[in-house]
Amino acid sequence: MSSMMKRLILFMAVIGAASLSARADNKQDYDLGFHNFYRVSEYIVNKYEDNVDLAYLFEQAWKGVDTILPATAESRGGSSVEASAPILSSSREIQGYYADKIQETLKTASRETPEGVTPTVRDLWNRAINGLVFALHDPYSQYLPPKEHEELQRVLSGAQDEAAQFYGVGINVDWDTQGDRGVLVITPLPGSPADVNGVHPRDVIVAVNGDPLSKLEGTYADKLQTAIDMIKGEKDTQVTLTLMRPGAPEPIDVTLTRAPINSDLHIMREIIDSEKKVGYVRLSSFYADANKDVRDALRYLNTEGMQYLIFDLRYNPGGYLDQAVKIADLFLEKGDLITYTYGRESPYREFRDQVTSKEGFADLPMVILVNEASASASEVVTGALRDNHRAVVVGKTSFGKGSVQEVFPLEGDAGLRLTVAKYYTPSGKCIHELGINPDIEVDRITLEQAEEIAKKDYHHVSRLQRMFERDPQLQAAYEYLIGERKLADGRQAASDQ
Repeated sequence: MSSMMKRLILFMAVIGAASLSARADNKQDYDLGFHNFYRVSEYIVNKYEDNVDLAYLFEQAWKGVDTILPATAESRGGSSVEASAPILSSSREIQGYYADKIQETLKTASRETPEGVTPTVRDLWNRAINGLVFALHDPYSQYLPPKEHEELQRVLSGAQDEAAQFYGVGINVDWDTQGDRGVLVITPLPGSPADVNGVHPRDVIVAVNGDPLSKLEGTYADKLQTAIDMIKGEKDTQVTLTLMRPGAPEPIDVTLTRAPINSDLHIMREIIDSEKKVGYVRLSSFYADANKDVRDALRYLNTEGMQYLIFDLRYNPGGYLDQAVKIADLFLEKGDLITYTYGRESPYREFRDQVTSKEGFADLPMVILVNEASASASEVVTGALRDNHRAVVVGKTSFGKGSVQEVFPLEGDAGLRLTVAKYYTPSGKCIHELGINPDIEVDRITLEQAEEIAKKDYHHVSRLQRMFERDPQLQAAYEYLIGERKLADGRQAASDQ
């Protein structure tokens, strides 16, 4: 047992004795806070990726409590505990001094604080726990009260946010600017009413409940928004879409029942150029089972004849490391190194490709799009595919979050998000606070340019042309893949090498 851990156990034994004198109506909160404080301290000592100074952590824990003591003291007619430490000769003495301060304060609060008076005993413990974690000076390590912990678990699980839901048919759309007939279906969302009832990519919705969309007025953006509002409605109500389908001689009427749709889409997939067969997949985060959704998206695009892939990880903040590893695995050969992690209490660990895809994904010419908001797991995938010469990177330098966090459950549905290691690309680079530089650097359009484009009324212009005008990074990725753009060193697209 390390000396650091022995000091922690001694501290907790001393402060734990305070629970014996807690008032009955505060005892539950006291015990909950005590146990969580102990567990957070223990996780930091045993799991945090860097060395820590326990004396400094306990000092900051005390200061977290002391910041709300005046109100506590006033409510009890007393005065706050003096916080200025004497000059002490050792880290252990300093640690013990602040342990005593926390013990005295929490003992008094547990015994004397009346019901309904704030700050409560739980407030004081939460301040102490936050003080411990803040003292790490690590923005990615956080104490998570119950609501924040629940929301983090929802985001990581990929579950829908009910607050962001509306009722519709589940299609990703744009305006048909070439024919100006109505709404162009880009792709139905998997499992949505549109998907289940046979709405196809490249269908054009020309009428909603019999009302022709060609009569709508305004810019293409105005007409698109009006049409979307017509398609949405109340839960379980029906809407009839009239579709023009390529190759079909007559319009097709499809009646759909509106269902909950989440506006925060996790993944998008489409063929952006049906002639060149350029596929596009955008992943919003590395949630639980993201790898299955990416694999399904690739399989769908394969049925559409995909020959090239643009994998868009812009604005993707990361998520589960295992999902990043599994997604990189789709594109690499068996045995290729994906990443490795290392921390103070986390041994060196390699993650390698487990199997070569039998569906040709390991040979698919591809580009990864990244920007300043591509972080963590996004950078794991980007670094793995670039270092293994499987993809070219286009966009802007990524965020630079090269640390690995684990989420530890605490009592009362709270949690602790703690940095446990740093990860490295196959070439041995730790990109923490550095990011990954693109092979082809391209700026996005400015806000002023975006506002001007939004005012345009396009006629007989392909959707691809409009996409490129709004997204020069996407255009650069496309041009590289089809051989119209080279890297600075003269390299062509992967298919030409």
